[in-house]
Amino acid sequence: MDAQKWLMLTVIRQFCGQRSMNGVIYLLHGRRSSQVIQDASLFYVLPLTACLKHRYKEELYSVKNELKKEEAYIEDEKGRVSLTDYGSDLLEKANSQFVLPVHFNGGKYELNGEADWFWKRLSLFIQSLSVRLKSSTPFIPVQYDSKVQHWVKGYFPEKDQRKNVADGLYKELYTLLENMEDEVALIFVRRLTSWKRTGETISQLTAENKDPVMTYLSFRSVIHYLMDQVTQKKEAYPHLSLFLKETRKTSLVTNTAEETYRLLKQGYSMDRIASKRNLKKSTIEDHIIEIILFTPGVHAGQFVDPAIVEQVLNVAEELNTQRLKKIKDALGEGYDYFTIRASLASRHERMSQR
Repeated sequence: MDAQKWLMLTVIRQFCGQRSMNGVIYLLHGRRSSQVIQDASLFYVLPLTACLKHRYKEELYSVKNELKKEEAYIEDEKGRVSLTDYGSDLLEKANSQFVLPVHFNGGKYELNGEADWFWKRLSLFIQSLSVRLKSSTPFIPVQYDSKVQHWVKGYFPEKDQRKNVADGLYKELYTLLENMEDEVALIFVRRLTSWKRTGETISQLTAENKDPVMTYLSFRSVIHYLMDQVTQKKEAYPHLSLFLKETRKTSLVTNTAEETYRLLKQGYSMDRIASKRNLKKSTIEDHIIEIILFTPGVHAGQFVDPAIVEQVLNVAEELNTQRLKKIKDALGEGYDYFTIRASLASRHERMSQR
C-alpha cells in the first residue's frame, strides 16, 4: 500500500457514497472550484485538499484504476463511489501505516497557492543571502520564477545589513522549528540551499522503506506551520512575515469569491450582488460558503440566524450525516439548502470552542 492509495481510500470513505471518483481526484489534486471547496468542508477533508497537487493528474487516475481492479470500491448507477469490504480492510491496515502530518492543511495553504509563494520566496532569499555573505560571484538560483526573483531583489538587504538580517531570520526559524519533531524539521532544513550545499530533493530525503508522498507532506507541513505561526504573530517574526503573500487581503481560493466579498463589505445584499455581477444567486451562495470557510472573522451567523445555525448543527450531529437532503427532511419546512450549507461550513467554530 502506498500513500496515494491511502489518501484516495480515505477521501472515498469520507464522501459517504455521495461523490464520484472524479470528485475524489479533483479534491486531492486541488481543483480550484466551488464544488471542491464545499466538499472539503462538508465531508471533513479540508486538510487533505490539494495534498496531491504535486502529482500528475494522470498518475492519480492510474491509482484509481488500480483500486478499481482490486475491487476496493464500487460505483452506483450515478457513478458515486463507496468502499467495498475489501477496500475498508485495506484502509484500516493503511491507517496503521500512514498518518497525516499534524500541521498539514492543504485546504488552507495549498489550494490557494500561498504555501508555494512562501517557500519560493524564502528558499531563494536564504540561498541569495548565504551566497552574498560569502562572495559576489554569480550563482544558479533555486527558483526560476521571474516574479519570485524580482521580489527577492526588491527586498534584498544592503551589504551592511545582510549579517543582521541573516541572524534575525535564523533566530526566527530556529525558534519555530525547535517546536517540531526533529525528523520533520530536518526535512525542511535539508531542502534549503546555501553557499556550500545544495538542497536535497524529496527522493533524496525519503529514507529506505518510506513513501516519498509522506516525505513531501511532512515537508509541506513545516511550511504550513511556519505560515500559521507567523500569520498569528507577525510582530514576533518580522523577518519571516515578509515572505507571506501580501497581495491578497483574504485567503479566498477563487477570484470571483473575492469580488463577491468586496461587495459584501460595501453593504451589498446577495440579491444585489447577483444582479450587479450578472450571476445566479446560487453562484453567490457558493461564494458565501467559501467566504465563511476561508475568511477570518466571517461566520455563518452573519448570513443565517445564529439560533438556526445551532439547530442545523445539532440535527447534523444527531443524525451523524452530511447529507443535505437528510438534514433538510429532519428539519422540516422553512430551511433552504443555503441555510444548511452555511451552517455546516461553520462547524469548525463550534469544534474550536469545545
